Amino acid sequence: MVMVEKTISKKQFKKMILSKQKERKKEYKENLKEFPEEKAKLFKKYKLSIEEENESFIELRNVNKYFLVDKEYQLILKNINLKIPEHKIVVLLGPSGSGKTTIFNLVSGLIENEIGDVVINGTNLSFLNDEERTIFRKKNVSFVFQEYNLLKTLNNKDNILLGKDLLGTENKNIFSIEELIKLLGIEKEIKKNPNNISGGQQQRVSIARALIKNPKLLLADEPTGALDSENAKETLKLFKEINEKFGTTIFLITHNSAIAKMADFVLTLKNGEIFSFIENKEKLNINELDF
Repeated sequence: MVMVEKTISKKQFKKMILSKQKERKKEYKENLKEFPEEKAKLFKKYKLSIEEENESFIELRNVNKYFLVDKEYQLILKNINLKIPEHKIVVLLGPSGSGKTTIFNLVSGLIENEIGDVVINGTNLSFLNDEERTIFRKKNVSFVFQEYNLLKTLNNKDNILLGKDLLGTENKNIFSIEELIKLLGIEKEIKKNPNNISGGQQQRVSIARALIKNPKLLLADEPTGALDSENAKETLKLFKEINEKFGTTIFLITHNSAIAKMADFVLTLKNGEIFSFIENKEKLNINELDF
């Protein structure tokens, strides 16, 4: 376990970061020595991360995260160690301020960690700079939020296609829009604008937009927060079907503890630390959830 201070000055933080960067460069070079010559050349040319052979799809090792508050850096996450297999649904619980969003942003590569390792599908994000993490997200991660974030000036079909356009032509494993429209049951809404459909249907459109590039990891932040209980359950059924049909790993943040009862794993945070991490061996059918 890494010993860390809860509060440090800007000077201490800068010193810690410089030390961390020095350690990373040394570790990077040492790893390159272990690779075959051709693979090492590719890593250097394209600035790829260190790929690790790992049974876990998501692994966090001794992860700590600081944020600047006033004139000092406050420790928000402390010594997070976590292993999650692939093709699972994980629900993240915890009160406001417990660190849920910070975990979400670390796993997606939206932010970097100061101490520890964040390894996703064999890629250690701790070795990546901002641009490289953006490329990683583009290829591997999609998002669904409580706010649907649909463009009101586009019809629903074009909103879905944005997910494909952002990816470009690199990924040949993208889904056809016809397949997603049928799966999500939005055939009648596809030519309408977001303003002309219900909140539940807008969420389905946002899920289709997230899925069209066939991501390995789907991150959902309070995806049922703006929905009534009926539409919330329908949305969870879609996540379940997506997980079972495509093997998509789903990482879902919620304040609703009832949702945890349908997940494969439940992670609970408290005061920036892991309060509990359990495998749910007696999952409930979504219709049985008590909202």
